[in-house]
Amino acid sequence: MKPWKKIVIIAATLIGILFAASFFYVSYSADFMKTAAQNIEKIIDKKIQTKVKIDAVQINSLTSVKASGITVYDKNEKILAQAQDVIVDFSPLAIIKNTDIISGITTIAVDNPIANIEKRPDGTWNYNDILSNTSESNNFTGNIDLHNGTANVSVQNKQMKFAKINGKIAMKNPQQPVIKATLYQDKDVFDISGIIGDKFNTVTIKSPQVNIDKYLPFIPPNILPAELQLIKGSIKDMNLKIALPLNKTPIISGQMTLENGACSYQAIQVKNINGLFIFKDDYLTAFANARVQGQLLKMHGKITLTDNPELSVVAESDKFNPKTILKNIPFTGDVAFTADITGKLSAPKVKAYLSAKQADAYGFSIADAKVEGSFADDTIYIDRASANIAAGQIEAKGIFHVKNQSYEATADFKNLQCSEFKQFLPGISGLLSGNITATGDIEHVDDVKFYAAVKLKNALYKNILINNADAAIAKDGQNIKIAALTADMGQGGKIDAAGNINNNNLNIEVSGTKINLQTFEKYAQVPMTGEAGFHGFVTGDINNPHLQLQLGANDGTIMAQPYHLLLLAADGTIDNIKINKFEIKNSRNETVHTASGSVGLTGRRSINLVVDTKNARMENIAAAFMPGHLITGAVDNKLILTGTLDNIQANGHIFFHEGNFQGILLTNAQGDYAYKDRKIILHDFSIKTPFATALISGAVNNNDRLDFLVKIKNIDIAKLPIDFPYPVSGSADFDGRLTGTVSNPIFTSTIASKQVVFNNVQLNNIAGNFDYQNGVANLSQIQCEQGTGKILLNGKLNLLQQSLQGNLNAVDLDVKALTAIANLNNNYITGKFNGKVDLTGSLSNPAIHFNGSVQDGYVKNHPLQQMTIDISYINNILKVNNFYGQQDNAKIAAQGSWDTKGKVDLVISAQGVDADVVADVLNYDIATKGTLDIYSQITGTAKNPQANISFEIDGGGIGTATFDRMTGLLNLKDDSINVEQILVNKGEYKASATGKIPLIALKAKPWEMLTRYDQIDLKMSLDNADLSILPFLSKQIAWANGPLQGNVQITGTLAHPLFNGFIKLNNGVVKLKELKAPIENMQADIVFNQEKMQINQFSGNIGRGTYNLNGDTLITGGGLRKYNFILSMDKLDIYSPFYKGPLTADFKLTEDKLFGKVLPKLTGNLPIQNAEISLPTIPDNNMSMLPDMILDVGINVGKKVLFASSGLYNMDIAGDVHFGGTTRFVLPSGQITAERGTISYLKTIFKIREGTAAFNQVGKFLPSIVFKADTTLAQTKVYLSVEGPVDAMDFNLQSEPAMSQEEIIKLLTFRTAYRQGDTVGSNDLASLAAIGFQMNFFNEMENFMRDTLKLDEFNIVRDSISSNKNDQQQNNYDEVYNIEIGKNISDKTMLKYTNSINYDDYKFGIQYDFNNNISLLNEWDKRNGYQVTLEANFKF
Repeated sequence: MKPWKKIVIIAATLIGILFAASFFYVSYSADFMKTAAQNIEKIIDKKIQTKVKIDAVQINSLTSVKASGITVYDKNEKILAQAQDVIVDFSPLAIIKNTDIISGITTIAVDNPIANIEKRPDGTWNYNDILSNTSESNNFTGNIDLHNGTANVSVQNKQMKFAKINGKIAMKNPQQPVIKATLYQDKDVFDISGIIGDKFNTVTIKSPQVNIDKYLPFIPPNILPAELQLIKGSIKDMNLKIALPLNKTPIISGQMTLENGACSYQAIQVKNINGLFIFKDDYLTAFANARVQGQLLKMHGKITLTDNPELSVVAESDKFNPKTILKNIPFTGDVAFTADITGKLSAPKVKAYLSAKQADAYGFSIADAKVEGSFADDTIYIDRASANIAAGQIEAKGIFHVKNQSYEATADFKNLQCSEFKQFLPGISGLLSGNITATGDIEHVDDVKFYAAVKLKNALYKNILINNADAAIAKDGQNIKIAALTADMGQGGKIDAAGNINNNNLNIEVSGTKINLQTFEKYAQVPMTGEAGFHGFVTGDINNPHLQLQLGANDGTIMAQPYHLLLLAADGTIDNIKINKFEIKNSRNETVHTASGSVGLTGRRSINLVVDTKNARMENIAAAFMPGHLITGAVDNKLILTGTLDNIQANGHIFFHEGNFQGILLTNAQGDYAYKDRKIILHDFSIKTPFATALISGAVNNNDRLDFLVKIKNIDIAKLPIDFPYPVSGSADFDGRLTGTVSNPIFTSTIASKQVVFNNVQLNNIAGNFDYQNGVANLSQIQCEQGTGKILLNGKLNLLQQSLQGNLNAVDLDVKALTAIANLNNNYITGKFNGKVDLTGSLSNPAIHFNGSVQDGYVKNHPLQQMTIDISYINNILKVNNFYGQQDNAKIAAQGSWDTKGKVDLVISAQGVDADVVADVLNYDIATKGTLDIYSQITGTAKNPQANISFEIDGGGIGTATFDRMTGLLNLKDDSINVEQILVNKGEYKASATGKIPLIALKAKPWEMLTRYDQIDLKMSLDNADLSILPFLSKQIAWANGPLQGNVQITGTLAHPLFNGFIKLNNGVVKLKELKAPIENMQADIVFNQEKMQINQFSGNIGRGTYNLNGDTLITGGGLRKYNFILSMDKLDIYSPFYKGPLTADFKLTEDKLFGKVLPKLTGNLPIQNAEISLPTIPDNNMSMLPDMILDVGINVGKKVLFASSGLYNMDIAGDVHFGGTTRFVLPSGQITAERGTISYLKTIFKIREGTAAFNQVGKFLPSIVFKADTTLAQTKVYLSVEGPVDAMDFNLQSEPAMSQEEIIKLLTFRTAYRQGDTVGSNDLASLAAIGFQMNFFNEMENFMRDTLKLDEFNIVRDSISSNKNDQQQNNYDEVYNIEIGKNISDKTMLKYTNSINYDDYKFGIQYDFNNNISLLNEWDKRNGYQVTLEANFKF
């Protein structure tokens, strides 16, 4: 019977009894309630067969009864349930009508019920004690209300309390009561609703959040599989509907969300489980994520809700290391996988796809691994696997048994790097490919069994290079069988081998053909080359195998010894191979070396060989035994080699001839020698060279004692292989002995020479001693003579302590000879030095003391014949004890000290010194004069010196500028030069300067802004100054005068100076050497304002013409910037060697950008008219001296411009030229045309018929010219053509009648003599040499006469005339010289006169030019009378 039915029966009985009692005993209510309670207890006890206790019953009304203090006990008399009050509402009418009390109950309300539910140890529940299996009819259709109930649940000593239970049971259909309730467990709240029936129950449970941790102990033991243990979790949004069919498996539907869950499966911890779980019918659908050892797993699929659930789940991860759960597997790395999991939860089956970008297996690094496999019955099946391992690729399949860790596998591999498998392939590197079948277990790697067919490429075994090798190899235990091995060696040849390797023991047969021996030189550590074939056996320990070998080789080297044929028979272990036969033949098939003995290639590497050599090359032997020594030659040798390969010992006799050692030619050398323990013994060794003969005999004994006698005779110093810095000559003898030890040799010798010349300085009678001991080199009594002077040198050099001690005494030693020997360029001081030089201290810090005098001394051309010197330099301190020089009234003196790391205290003074000595010493080519007195006192420290300087120059001058006196006071203190006063006097004119110049201002960068204190502050006053200083500034200024006024203050830094002040000039005059007329009436007004210089006026006159310059610019440390100048010249009277006439021009200097670079820009126009231009020579086209600037300059050559140079050319020119671009890359255009004129070639006047100068050479200022001219010599017409760039003109001569160019030149040069067929003799060749002199002489004369007589033309020309002195049938020619004079009386009219110097002839006339192309000449000739000539020049 259901519990609710029991409750209804109890309530109905209670109501019936109470109703009857109330009807009959209403007046006895108290006794009634007590008696009624007792009667009800008895009735209920019989119904539920357990004890029930009711404290009291009270009738509230005719429709309500209340029972208080109700307690229900189980059969063990433990309290099963309690209720404080139970109120039953009923309908009396319904009871009367139906006679069934239960049908009349409408509501049963239970307040504060407490239920104690317990599962007993025998598995039964205590609430079953009040249930009866008898079925009774139930007519109750009311409601049961529960208020604030409590349920205490106890299962196996585990307690849980549910509180705040409130709900209702609706009995409208007694067979299917409807329940709806809310209850709390701690903070968990549950809403329960459903239908409870006899045959089928349906319950819906909802909760917003349930922490499952506290409910886990109440899960029955057999509900979950033993491998699965739930740990914790939080269920949210639970909405489950549970159907409980009678005697059938419950059916669950609905869903819930799990957060932060945890469980363990087969001891594997699964954490952070989050997912959605959907229940439907008999299966669960899950979508969840979880972490295993911190690694994310994803899962989705279905699980049947049975005792042993069926799985259909997909698990996947992007990054999972199986090592974290399978601790013993030989694999670690991040794996991405997808696994299909099916089967029972207790025995799942897995089909998986795995990949790993980087992992480690068996200690080997693998990459890009991919695996397709499955898992079932504790067995892993690898269907297909691939990976990159050891720089190669591998593909495999196999089976792995989890329980015993065993495996069976097959693999194909390609290009594996052998060096990664040191455990299996010791000492081998290269690329391995092949296939392998293997069995074993992962814990016993050494016991693996395998069979492999492999191919090896680019391999290296103990420094032996192998190109390719093929092998079939089987391993069983520690035995490796090599069925067949074939190897192609790295540098040529083939090796075959077969045999066994059993636990590092070898038994292998090997053979080789065409082997390059260089393949084995690193293994043997013996240099060798050549091609060899061999056959042998290798047995024994792999670390020192026994070798039996027969070898033949040809055309190679061994230990640097070349051979044509090499034969070797050897037997023994690698550390001691017996050489039964060793023979080397050269290319002529001559036996050069034979050897017998033994040699070890490993271990001690001992050697015991006897080698015979005949006619070998010494350079080859030296390469083996004396590497690094440059020696060549032919040698015969008997050699016994012992010791080890690392320390070879040798004994023998050598004859060496026709060789070279370290660049020294050796005629021959012979003697006995020994080389033992890196020590050499020489016996009667003689060496002959082109410059000396040496005899050497001695030994380096076993106790490291040296004992060598060395004698060298007649050393030709000029032939010594020493790179002297200047020419040397002479001879010397050397006789010495070398003793002591290698670590401390003792060398003693004498040096003697009659004459040695160093740098054209002859030293005579050189003799002295030299010895070396204990690291000390001694030079004693080294004497020599130089002219009338003598030198004596004694000294010591301690190489161990790096110390010096010695002295040099000089008597009447020529100062220039001394400096020449020292290779010092001395153009200043001459004289005879007498004195002593002491040397002490160390090489890094020498101490030197000079004490002596110079007699008959000169400084340049200025005598200073009495000089006394006492100067020392010790510990970085220069101490001038005394320096004094005197010549007549001139004196120079200095005294004091200068510590380069400390204090300074030095005084320098001069009195009555010719000021010109300063310019001479500085090689400044300018005439200076005056008498200089100066006094300077220097104190402070070397880092911060201080100085007081005063000077005075009387009667001084620089060039043509003179001054009466210049005085100055300067002070250097605290890194600042204080100019207390500099004053220059010239008559009434004065200029002065005062201020300070901080040294930091001289080093500051342009962008550095110093404080006012650290800036330059120099004030210059030009009041009463004069322009006469200008000749000092430029050699082009002859003289100048004129008063200057102004004051300029200079501040800022040297890199960024600032100026404030002005300079004015009134009525100045400057005479330039190249101009005839001086620049007069010069006016200047220049204002300085910080960085800006403003030229308000800069004007003057040259003759009747004027010029004016104005504008402004910025003065920076890097020069001028932001130019804005305008220069106007109006008809300046220019009379110079290169330009004569008025000069007018307008120029503007501004600033512009070209390709992003800011440059000055010169713009202007230069019109030339009524002028004569002359160029002395072809100008240098290298314009690098010009400042880089942008050009936009035009030149217009207009009317009456004569381009003339005496003896070269005389022509009227016109045209236009423009120069663009820059001075570094000029872009010229335009041309100038020669309208008429003459050109002189070999003192012959040619009349110009055509002449142009085209300015078309990009990047050059010079034009390309075309000149065509002709002349007539008697009956010969000569044509001259000049073409090409000015700096590379091409001259061409032609004639009528036709003559070769060489004949024309001879005609122009020798004239009459050549025309009359005379032989050109030595006198005529002398006259040819005189032509150059004539041209120079006549040019100077012509210029002088034209300038003096104010003529437009004055030329001395050479001509030829014909005469008939001897033969009337043959013309004879005389050479004459004529003076041609021309003077323009108007623009188009010129008077002309010609007179012969050495012939009685003259002519005069007048020439009128109609235009540039047509002219008319009317002249009278003494020989021919009047002549009228019309000359026209047309181009077509």
